[in-house]
Amino acid sequence: MHIHFLIPRAPSLASRIYIVLLTLTLSLVNSTTQAEDLPKAGYEPGFSNIVKIAGELHAALEPKKQQLVQPGIILLDSLPTPFVAPIVLEQNGQTQRTVELSAGLIQFINFVAHAKALSEPGNDFVKTYALRASSAPTPPAVAEGLPQDKAWAFDVMNIQAGQFNQMAGALVAMDYAHHYLGHY
Repeated sequence: MHIHFLIPRAPSLASRIYIVLLTLTLSLVNSTTQAEDLPKAGYEPGFSNIVKIAGELHAALEPKKQQLVQPGIILLDSLPTPFVAPIVLEQNGQTQRTVELSAGLIQFINFVAHAKALSEPGNDFVKTYALRASSAPTPPAVAEGLPQDKAWAFDVMNIQAGQFNQMAGALVAMDYAHHYLGHY
């Protein structure tokens, strides 16, 4: 069992904006989503993608900054609410700085990435999906009402995977930056 300690700091403007955006996303993803509500075809990108991205981001840092963060990401797999944050752990007398994220965040990123992929080249579908999801008690399946061959086409899912990786990478990179810039 790991004991997690966060080092409190006054939230920066970026942190406050991030909290507001995360709060807004909670209206899109309800914590009571059931497995039967998810699309049948499913999503390939997940935690293993994020771990790989985190390792690559860590390897790309300057050696001095690499020493300030650890590439291991912590998954809160029982938390269905989207959540991501830099975290400081004290383990065996050593301080470790990494990123903690929830299973709900992975699901949310997959949904948004899929809606974005179905919006190519414009943003009409993702806007429609966001409106539909904001008024539903649980997030509707992204591909609801679309023909299977369109919703789960190889090209669509290829774009979805790329969008997922970009969003996940940006979130991990921002939280790593909070650590090596001394915000936490």
